[in-house]
Amino acid sequence: MWSRLTIMRTTLRSHIALIYALITVAIASLAGCTNHANRARQLLEQGQQAFQDNSIYDALINLQQAMYEAQKVGDSETRFEAIVYLALLYDQAGQQDKAYELLRHTPYVEATSNPQACSSQYYYRLLSIYYATISHSYDSAIYYAQQAIDLDRRLYPHNQVHVLIDMANLAESLMLQGDSATALQVLNQVKAMPQSNYQIYLCQIYYLNSLLTHDIDSSYHYALIGSQVSAKYASHDNEIACLKQLCRIDSMRCNIDAYITHRRAADSCIQELQGSKVAYKIAAIEEQSKIDHIAQRNEKKHLFALMCIILLMVTVTALIVVLRLTRRRWHDEQRLAEAANQREMLEKELLRMRMLKNEAKLEEAHRNNVSMAELITEMHQSIPDDSQSLFTLETTLKSQYADWLHDVHQRYPELTDSDVRLMGFIKMQVQPKVIAMALNISMRSLNTARYRLRKKLKLQNSPNLNDFISSI
Repeated sequence: MWSRLTIMRTTLRSHIALIYALITVAIASLAGCTNHANRARQLLEQGQQAFQDNSIYDALINLQQAMYEAQKVGDSETRFEAIVYLALLYDQAGQQDKAYELLRHTPYVEATSNPQACSSQYYYRLLSIYYATISHSYDSAIYYAQQAIDLDRRLYPHNQVHVLIDMANLAESLMLQGDSATALQVLNQVKAMPQSNYQIYLCQIYYLNSLLTHDIDSSYHYALIGSQVSAKYASHDNEIACLKQLCRIDSMRCNIDAYITHRRAADSCIQELQGSKVAYKIAAIEEQSKIDHIAQRNEKKHLFALMCIILLMVTVTALIVVLRLTRRRWHDEQRLAEAANQREMLEKELLRMRMLKNEAKLEEAHRNNVSMAELITEMHQSIPDDSQSLFTLETTLKSQYADWLHDVHQRYPELTDSDVRLMGFIKMQVQPKVIAMALNISMRSLNTARYRLRKKLKLQNSPNLNDFISSI
């Protein structure tokens, strides 16, 4: 019996060790995922701030690292925002094709963690522009422009800037598709919006009005205002487009001097824009080399993590082997345990026979009016097990004092079974020491139980408890 218990304890300890190892791995993995997620979000915020500060170096490296970290932990929102801002960065560097491919293969995720970053708006806005200018899929361009407008109105109902920009893109896509009438309707809606603080965003509107207006003087007026506003706010793409429109009108009017002036201004703006794009490309190449170096360093970290996992797997395998060896040992010692069980069963049978003999003595003593208390004390000394002694006392009580027990239950229904049992033992004149040993309690606990029994029987000022019970 003891051998079997020892084996079971050993097996349980091995299982606990295995479970503890697995829990440790799970906690470590969860902590690692949380750290990676926090790092991804921190890198994204740093990249967005660097982008706002026009620091291409820091923006590129932080955004790409944020994208990789978010992808490792499955943080789709952070990855989406990092990709959108990378596309914005590529767009400023003149790599619209790269930005278009990056966004086209990225599913939309509504960014709710930082709405002020406008990642969702930029996603729809850039795709609308790229579908119109790169793939010439005007239906898709119109769809994404409308999605951007709906998102602007839902997230920024009190800020008309985003709506103005996306409605301008929608009007341009409609115009490129050949739907000039609808494009003019959109532009008229834009004109009805309050625009006192949004002059920087009207460059594209002026240019579109210039293209859609059939009156040459009005077209020239819109193109001229558009070029001036674009030059004021360094919107080179719109400035070039407006200057080219002015050149076309100058050519139609045969105004050579104005044509030459506007052509030179357009060429100068184109050279300045190309120089800016080249600087962006050079910076991007430099930062890409830094990112590759960081990626190599991360690969070393991953290799170290993989080695740790392999070591952990080896440890778990060793634990499994130990468990199997322990199980085999348990099978080998099972026969000894069965022999011990048989011995225990024989001892119980012997004890049962002694109890039957004691019961016969009790019945004979009851018939011959022999002192029950002395006989029970003698029986208790012959039975070493307290639980079996209790069983003997209870059996004697139920067999010899059944009517008395029934009468006590009828007279005192508020007493518990334990209270009635204690009263029965006192009625049988069993010594307090024997009662305490049979109930497996101390003498102090027995005296407490007797005190509570007196209170239930309302014997505070009455005779001795033993005398009272004997008189029942």
